[in-house]
Amino acid sequence: MHITDTFDSYVSKTDGCWVWTAYLDEYGYGRYRSRRAHREAYRRAKGNIPAGMFVCHSCDNPACVNPDHLWVGSNKDNQHDASLKKRQREQSKSHCKAGHEFTPENTYLRSGHPNARTCRTCNRLAAEKYRQRRSA
Repeated sequence: MHITDTFDSYVSKTDGCWVWTAYLDEYGYGRYRSRRAHREAYRRAKGNIPAGMFVCHSCDNPACVNPDHLWVGSNKDNQHDASLKKRQREQSKSHCKAGHEFTPENTYLRSGHPNARTCRTCNRLAAEKYRQRRSA
């Protein structure tokens, strides 16, 4: 598992993550010759990536290009992994847009969508407002 040419010059190797030191995109992933650096690192070390598959990080560090920290999975696998690591968008928010706290009692989780949270207080207030409009 040896990565050669200019690719190596952009990698800072440690005992853990190999951090990409060149350009990082807005999500923190390295870019190398118009490709994401971690995908290129995986391809060079372990071979081609099947079409439609994702190269995921076991270390949860988007700038890491250590092939030992990379694995191939489907979009579903990648989303599940991100959910377990609390990296899903909106997942870390503690309050809804109206300022109500997401507590177990005040949070509705959509069936089949564990990261799609809804504030029960906001739902109740919206339903009340709707009933008032209909009865007027």
